Amino acid sequence: MSEHKSEYDFPTISMNIIMPAGNARTAAINSMDALMAGDVEKCEEELKKAKQFVKEAHKAQTDVLQSLAARDYEGNKEPVVLPMLFVHAQDTIMTIMSEVHLIEKMEEMYKKLTEEK
Repeated sequence: MSEHKSEYDFPTISMNIIMPAGNARTAAINSMDALMAGDVEKCEEELKKAKQFVKEAHKAQTDVLQSLAARDYEGNKEPVVLPMLFVHAQDTIMTIMSEVHLIEKMEEMYKKLTEEK
């Protein structure tokens, strides 16, 4: 089996995406729990944390993707093998971004429903 060398430290890059993404998920779940308990202030606080963690993870992902794109643009034809951990990291951040977005919409819906009563 041939081993592909890369100038990218994909295990570290992947964990720099996965860890804040996981923290974002935890904050998002805490936000939803607070909302279900009627604590809108706590919900907003946790949602703000979740969005900050998403931003951190997304920056790590964007930095490596921009670097790969620049490398290709500069004419480097040497292939870069993306390890499964990096693929998992991308899947994780995209899923959590969707979860945070849905919770934001649920908070808006909750506020509208409770205002009408």
